[in-house]
Amino acid sequence: FFSGVMVECLNFFLFVVLFFCSLGSPDDAICRDGFAWVGMLSKPQAISDWHWFGKNRSRELNVTCVALKNLDENCKAKDLEILMWNQYWPIPWEVTLGEPATYKSPLPGEWWVQVSCANECPASVIFSVGLSTPSWHACPVTKSGQCSGHGFCDVTSPLTSPGVCRCDHDDTVGYWNGSECEDCGLRYFGQECKREVTCVL
Repeated sequence: FFSGVMVECLNFFLFVVLFFCSLGSPDDAICRDGFAWVGMLSKPQAISDWHWFGKNRSRELNVTCVALKNLDENCKAKDLEILMWNQYWPIPWEVTLGEPATYKSPLPGEWWVQVSCANECPASVIFSVGLSTPSWHACPVTKSGQCSGHGFCDVTSPLTSPGVCRCDHDDTVGYWNGSECEDCGLRYFGQECKREVTCVL
């Protein structure tokens, strides 16, 4: 009897562990409905972007997603700190990865984000912020969403220009191309752009 109970408890424990592990962590995702900054975080370093909301001043900013994707497994962002600012609000809000939130300012103003860390090595990352404000877009928007739903909007450089779609390119989500990520990449075809053209000589 007791051995049966122990087996059931062990199975339940394994189910819980696998379930939560399958949810993934905030540092392996990219927000799709806002903008992203691609670059390297070293020790110490802070990046500040405010241009992305400068054309649409508001008192309220709805953040649907904050995520960080590490591009180098040998060096990951360490002691990460994210702050959200408004030009009329002197005290910044601390932002948590993957946590939606609404930020309010007493006056309509430009919004920007500051990211800092204390790495011991240069970490290549994609830091992204999702916005629920449909009136502003840094990249082209189609009926499938920004960058056709097959990429993310990179506003890294130059800072004053519109963003550039960086298209998905892997086996999981397909191989996409084009200024709006609307086409399949070279040598790929199909509805999901996952099928590769193979030539037999």
